[in-house]
Amino acid sequence: MNWLEYFDEPTVPEQLRRICETKLTLKIGAEAKLAVVEVEHMIETVLNGLGTELEAAHEWGPGDPSYCPVAGYDISDIGKRYRIGKALRFAIRPDDMYDAPEFDRQQWKRDVDQFKKEQTSAK
Repeated sequence: MNWLEYFDEPTVPEQLRRICETKLTLKIGAEAKLAVVEVEHMIETVLNGLGTELEAAHEWGPGDPSYCPVAGYDISDIGKRYRIGKALRFAIRPDDMYDAPEFDRQQWKRDVDQFKKEQTSAK
């Protein structure tokens, strides 16, 4: 997840474009759809549906200053992760969906390749 507010852009599509440009570890296809959901709504949906209290923080991710980790569950519990994902589908309304923004996918690919090289050489 990411905090849209990190990017000082006038519109949600522009904020999404900036996020896509920073997502060096995630493949974003040209036909992808992105959901924009208020964190509080997401947390309430999971709490009401599963009784699991999630927490969202603002931490710097690798190459991703808008990164928003979600805590409050054991990430190794695949079943729980599946149930949370399923519950989150109910938090997303049709108006929350956006087409993947246009951005320079060739430059993004070069950035991803460079990021992978840096990660490999750091090991």
